[in-house]
Amino acid sequence: MPEYVNTRALLRTLAKRSTHTLRRIGGTPSRLYVKLYILLRLNRVFHGLGLSGLSQVRLIPRHLPVSRRLMKQPYWVRSDSIRWGGRPLGGEARKGEGIGRGLVFGGDWDIEDKRDIAAYLSEYIYSKSVYQVFCDNTPYDRCDQYLEMSSFVQRGLHSNWQARGCKTQEDVDGYFEGLRKTFEAIQAFGYQSQEQLGSADWFDEIKVFVDRQGEIHKQQAGGHHRLAMVKILQVPKVPVLVLGVHKDWALRVQRERGRDVLSAIDEALQEMSPDGESGLDGR
Repeated sequence: MPEYVNTRALLRTLAKRSTHTLRRIGGTPSRLYVKLYILLRLNRVFHGLGLSGLSQVRLIPRHLPVSRRLMKQPYWVRSDSIRWGGRPLGGEARKGEGIGRGLVFGGDWDIEDKRDIAAYLSEYIYSKSVYQVFCDNTPYDRCDQYLEMSSFVQRGLHSNWQARGCKTQEDVDGYFEGLRKTFEAIQAFGYQSQEQLGSADWFDEIKVFVDRQGEIHKQQAGGHHRLAMVKILQVPKVPVLVLGVHKDWALRVQRERGRDVLSAIDEALQEMSPDGESGLDGR
């Protein structure tokens, strides 16, 4: 019997043996596990115990939302770095309630519907309507989204998300007045983050995903109107909320940086910021 026990080695061995059990915990919609993961920064704990990057990915809670305790979201990026768009299968599940649901995803979601961002925005009804109103000078009450919203309101389908919370035709008009004000504010003052605007909803930024090559995609989740406005006005940089990244890219940056997988992702995303700006407020 040895006179001492290497505690670190023992914990590492126990952690590796427990990986399968912990993976099952991470795969359940356990609110407790999500809370503990964030509170204790278990991403760092697992890395400190010597777990591989793949094991660390497997231990990320499947229902993990975006958390500023784990990552310095949102990130400022060059507008022209948002190169791709699409609506792949499973996108609704990956975006969760608009603040993410798991962060690291395998599969082919980044290539199965990969379109040039200009083509995607010009085809998708909500960004398309921005182009119709602000580029083509289409009266707002004739654009595609207005007609869709009016149809839902007139049929009394107020709870459907396509109605955007509107219950009357006046509400629909007010919604488009809000879009006009947003466009004019960006045009006059540049693009400002929610924090810069004084909003407590720091997470209400353009939602994006990062593919296996480290390139940015606009997929399901909010921000289509604002991104279309950014493209029209040629705004050079915008804050984005990253809802998910491809597993291959996550593992690559983890290996390159030698940090826990979430810290490596966070560091790589911060480096996308133009001119070395902070990922938090662009200053």
